[in-house]
Parts: sequence; C-alpha cells; structure tokens
Amino acid sequence: MYFWTKAEEFYVNAFGAEETNIKVETPERQIDHVELAIGNCRIMLSDEFPEIGALSPETLGGNPI
Repeated sequence: MYFWTKAEEFYVNAFGAEETNIKVETPERQIDHVELAIGNCRIMLSDEFPEIGALSPETLGGNPI
C-alpha cells in the first residue's frame, strides 16, 4: 500500500476529508499529487519518490508532526 493511501484513509476517517478532482498519477500508478478537502481547507499528499528526496515520515523514522 502506498503512503498516500494510508494517509488518505486516516484523513477521511478522522476528519471526513474528501478527494478533490486534483489527482496526478505516474504511469506506474504512484500518486505524484492528490488534494484532499476538509471543509474549506486543502491538504496535498504524494507517494514517496526517493530519487528526488521525497520520503514519508515513516521511512524517516518519525511522524509528520
């Protein structure tokens, strides 16, 4: 399971987030960018892309807070 899927599941369950119509996938179906709406706020998530240094908090041994 990709990072954003777990994160999206959390935001949906915890805050009632909804996926907007902004979603960019790679040919391998990784998420380059996805936008979630929580009320009038927006959160942007992506999968990891180690080749450019985009790593998840889990990979780095921490959390996003």
